[in-house]
Formats: sequence, structure tokens, C-alpha cells
Amino acid sequence: MEVRTYPLNYAMMRELWPDWNATDASAGLFAERCADLNQRVLMDVIKRHRCEPAGQYKEPKIHRVLEMYGEVMREGSVRAQFASQVVSTDLTAEEAAELDIEADEIISTATDEEVRAARALYPINPDLPGGKRMLAAALRRMRGRR
Repeated sequence: MEVRTYPLNYAMMRELWPDWNATDASAGLFAERCADLNQRVLMDVIKRHRCEPAGQYKEPKIHRVLEMYGEVMREGSVRAQFASQVVSTDLTAEEAAELDIEADEIISTATDEEVRAARALYPINPDLPGGKRMLAAALRRMRGRR
């Protein structure tokens, strides 16, 4: 796996926007804002920004790259927090069994569409330990938003 660095991402941006004439000030601003970020995530965001249908920009938009980066990082944080709340290792065998029975009941009332939507929103594999509980929690959360 290639180690991704800020200079590599900056070089990729120069290739993706060959007509971009970055001033020293804009290049410095981008470096100041992005050099300490997760560079692999930043690389993916820059590529997505280049392909955005809303505008084939003549130059990269720093504010948009940072906005997209924040969305990706928040989504990952929410997913990790959700998983840690649902799949607890502190449960007794009886508590886990009760939660699994409740999860089976919730899942049995779900439509295929609800299950697909829940699995699209959250990192769920119902075949893994705690996976049924995660699916049930996602279904409860989705139903509560209606």
C-alpha cells in the first residue's frame, strides 16, 4: 500500500486541474488547511471533487474539499460510534441472548426495502457476532425518523 503524503496529493491536484495557476497564497492556504489531515481520505475526496456533477471547476475549491472531507470523517465517526454502542463486549450471556431475541423480532417485521436501506446507512453484516443487533438498532433508528 502506497503511503499517501500531502505533497503527493498536491501533485495529483496539479494533474487533475492542469490549467490551475495556484498563487503562492492559495497553495499555502491549501497546505495549511490540509497537510495535517488523513491523506488517504483527502486523496479520495480530491478525486470525488474533480468528478462532481455540479461543476467541472477550472481549479479545485478548497472550501469544497474541506467540506467533503468533513462529511466523510463525520460519517465514519457516526458509524463507529453506532457499532460500539450496539455491539458491547460487557454483556452477560443472558443479556446478549435477550438482545438477540429482540433483534430477531424487529428484523422479522422489516421489509426487504427497510433492510436494504439500513445496510446502506450502517456497516452491518448480520452474520457477524452482534450483526443482528446492529441491523435491529438501525431499523429502529430508521423507523423513528419517519
